[in-house]
Amino acid sequence: MGKRPSAVFSLVVELAALLLLLCEVRYVAQVIGAEPAAATAKVQGGTVTGIDAARDILKEFQARRLPRKEKPGFCGLDLSDASKTDRLAELPDLYERDPCDPNVMRLRKAIVVARHPEHWCEGVIYYTPAKDLYYVSLEPGHPGMNPFYGPFQGKPWKRLKMFEPKPAKNKYRFAIYLVADDIDAGKRDEIALEQLHLAPEPIITEKDMLGYEWDRHILKLAAGVRGRIQSPGVWGAPFVVFADGERCYLGAFWTHVSSYMPSLAMAYVDPIAARLDPNDAIRIEAPPISGAKDPRGDLRIRKALESLGFVRPAKAAAAPPRKIAVSLDKQLEAPVDFSHWTRDTTFGQAIDDVKSSVDPPLRLIVLWKDLYESAAIDQDTAIGMDGVSGVPLGVALKSLLMAVAGSPGQLGYIIDGGVITVATKDSLREKWQTRVYDVRDLF
Repeated sequence: MGKRPSAVFSLVVELAALLLLLCEVRYVAQVIGAEPAAATAKVQGGTVTGIDAARDILKEFQARRLPRKEKPGFCGLDLSDASKTDRLAELPDLYERDPCDPNVMRLRKAIVVARHPEHWCEGVIYYTPAKDLYYVSLEPGHPGMNPFYGPFQGKPWKRLKMFEPKPAKNKYRFAIYLVADDIDAGKRDEIALEQLHLAPEPIITEKDMLGYEWDRHILKLAAGVRGRIQSPGVWGAPFVVFADGERCYLGAFWTHVSSYMPSLAMAYVDPIAARLDPNDAIRIEAPPISGAKDPRGDLRIRKALESLGFVRPAKAAAAPPRKIAVSLDKQLEAPVDFSHWTRDTTFGQAIDDVKSSVDPPLRLIVLWKDLYESAAIDQDTAIGMDGVSGVPLGVALKSLLMAVAGSPGQLGYIIDGGVITVATKDSLREKWQTRVYDVRDLF
């Protein structure tokens, strides 16, 4: 406490400041068209003069990057004499009070929201078909903070030299659409995904992709595709990711020069990102805000990408251990209770009882066609015997077959491959062993 910083500490601080300026100057030099080597030559040596020179370049960049407009305009439309307001309550053509919360203003459903395809990040157009009027809001990103200019009479499409935006049915397995609404990327939880107005056509689809690295969420794009995405402003350019026609999550294209951090998944697409990754690819990163949910692992997206061949199918989970098979002989020895049978019980019902009397169910097949054609027996035939209980399942089955047939040896069963097949004696193949039992002593 009270000690002055050492000379070494001061030098470290000065060098750190110089390094930051050097990095920014290199970026600025490319933006304003200066040669990087010439820009760095002005700050060599780390002297105060070098720092002052760097500051001069930054001032020049700011002057060129942020030119002061004498008159506000948008796509050739002069806004200087137009009425403007930043109060949504003063825009009854566009907004109405939410019936669930009178303190909240919501956009009317009939409003057409659009942006100019060549000036996407410069403003938002709001057109009301009922009154054939439109308004313009500049520098989207903070709705309610930027004024609305207008109204202007007529449809804006021809005047602003753009096609009238019409919703198109999504026909892609995977697609990314830009959002036309003026939304705040920092308030994800307040945005209803299904209510967002989108660009008429996607900016990226599976036809533009060469692959997708699922672990890092990197889209490998065909040559020139990344150039479609305009460098976003400081508030980003929101987008929606689709999979098989469903809206999966909201994200935003972003720039390194923005100090504003969104609560959305983000993809850097500015000149710095292009230099860091010269390949035609973009990486969608997790939301940088602590506690924000990462939506990139949506299984609907993975399923679509797997079917397109961009992502390898996930390994199937190991099957649960199978139950130890119970031998058929033991099942036939298990005591059963069929005391509910009567002489009028149908043969089909009795066979179902035999199958379900043990766990797992008895693997038993009845050749019903053979029984009907050779012995005039079907599922509705009465068994003609009283119920039995406390006897082994095998004994109960033999008794059932003998009672239904009405004569000894007419019906039988064979065991092959762990399956019992019931049929007439004559139809059982010779290679199978036919078992006929005398059960007269049971009656």
